[in-house]
Amino acid sequence: TKSGKIVPCKAGEKVNQQPIDNWPKIQGGIYSIIQDEYQAIWIGTKGAGIFKAVEKNGKYEIVDQYFNKASDQSRLQSDVYCLAPDKKGRIWAATYGGGLLSITEKNDSTIFKTVDDAYAHYPPGNFRRIRYLCLDHLDRLWIATTEGLVIYDPNTKQGDLAPFKIYKKEPGNIESLGGNDIQYIFRDSKNRMWLLTSSGGLNLAVGDDPGKDLKFINYSTKNGLPTDYLLSCVEDKEENLWISSQIGIFKFSPSSQTVQNYNYGGLHETVLSESSCAQLSDGKIVFGNFLGTLTFHPDSLRKTKIKTNLVFTKFQVNSKDFIPGSALPDI
Repeated sequence: TKSGKIVPCKAGEKVNQQPIDNWPKIQGGIYSIIQDEYQAIWIGTKGAGIFKAVEKNGKYEIVDQYFNKASDQSRLQSDVYCLAPDKKGRIWAATYGGGLLSITEKNDSTIFKTVDDAYAHYPPGNFRRIRYLCLDHLDRLWIATTEGLVIYDPNTKQGDLAPFKIYKKEPGNIESLGGNDIQYIFRDSKNRMWLLTSSGGLNLAVGDDPGKDLKFINYSTKNGLPTDYLLSCVEDKEENLWISSQIGIFKFSPSSQTVQNYNYGGLHETVLSESSCAQLSDGKIVFGNFLGTLTFHPDSLRKTKIKTNLVFTKFQVNSKDFIPGSALPDI
């Protein structure tokens, strides 16, 4: 949670058992939890860096804490918003201010690489404010920053010196990003990459080689979205995207290009959290919010048609108000 607590749940219900015996009291919130190939738990926090927990005698214990030192460099890398493991066993970390980190464990040692040493070609400035990381089907890294999208392929022969490709909103170019501040990136069951922004709505990336050229199809309020400020995304078994926003939840169908809006009436009267979502094994969808979690099954939601009368409240001619029966306004 954003209060720094770990709350275990099973089948959408809280479990009265602390998963980590020696979990410390921290000032910042918990933003990311993953499990690596060796079953170790890695926890990214805001302000307290990264914790590692391993199982001992049937329970998990914190064995290490990284990037929480008093040095200026460490403070820049202590806000860890996202952790993402790749197919080679590396763990990638998104820091808000310190850029990109990678973590590799080898021969009982932990190796860290940062933008200040190994990834010297990483772009500067607000590109170091990373909100989220997502790996595509070829293990290329898609980096969501407040300044735009950054693509990095660490698997090329160039290794750490591989280039970082930048994509930003280009005024006048409808095939560019709808907005630069990217909140979340989602890879669907067809390996399509969807980018959720705080000002440019939903963006579908189009292109075979993201390291060279990408175009974007933008979906915004002009296409029926309730808002252009989007937070997180989950796919159901029918390949619909369930998207959380600042004003509620909506379902987007990529096949029919239709939008179904759901407000908080009957769902939850609270504020949804960014990058906080999951799909359970039984198909239920979970969104995090300021009161806890919102859990539902897509099949349980039903449409209700309400018969209403059509009422005209205003009539205009050439953008000027016109009262039927009066003289036409000047054209």
